[in-house]
Amino acid sequence: MRYTARLLGGALFLLAPTSLVAQAPPAPAAPAAPAAAQPPAVPPVAPAATGDYFPMKVGAKWVYKVGEAIVTVKVASADKDGAKIETEVNGKVVASEVLSVTPEGIVRTKINNSEIKPPVMILKLAGGKAVKGDKWKVESSVQGQSVKGEFTTKDDKESVTVPAGKFDAVAVDGGEFDIAGTKTSIKYYFVPGKGIVKQSYSIQGNEAVLELKEYTEGK
Repeated sequence: MRYTARLLGGALFLLAPTSLVAQAPPAPAAPAAPAAAQPPAVPPVAPAATGDYFPMKVGAKWVYKVGEAIVTVKVASADKDGAKIETEVNGKVVASEVLSVTPEGIVRTKINNSEIKPPVMILKLAGGKAVKGDKWKVESSVQGQSVKGEFTTKDDKESVTVPAGKFDAVAVDGGEFDIAGTKTSIKYYFVPGKGIVKQSYSIQGNEAVLELKEYTEGK
């Protein structure tokens, strides 16, 4: 787990789940937000309107396998500003983030109580659905770190197998990010009703993969 955290570090602050950055040393950098999707001027909408690409009911819990390590991510609370998501390692909360659902997509607005400017869109939506071929540029900063790149919805029904099972997923690819001068590629998979089931990263040729082991629905 420590190697994975060092590998990803702050470089994935804005894109990775907090499970992967929680134990990283401060600073490396932060990823992405859509240039076309500035902080939403509209209020968040109910998660159901998104097809539950990222369930946000309080109590929702994801157990991920990261190499030989296990981390737990859960929705701790939710209000009009979004859902606060906490990451636990060995039963201890080590990091948090805030996600919000808007008509344009799902955005990350905070990481460890630090504001992301502008918020990072992690999934673009049109009419509540992900659309194959959609692209959005990202440029954001948090704690003085910046990231530039572009996401593409490569597929809206890609087959992916993880410990939790086999799914048809929305595959989002960020093949060429510049994170504080470090070349990074990112790919992650959303499944309606399950959220993110898999994420993979390559940083200067070093790779890390996060896979869903178990999901518990919130209430």
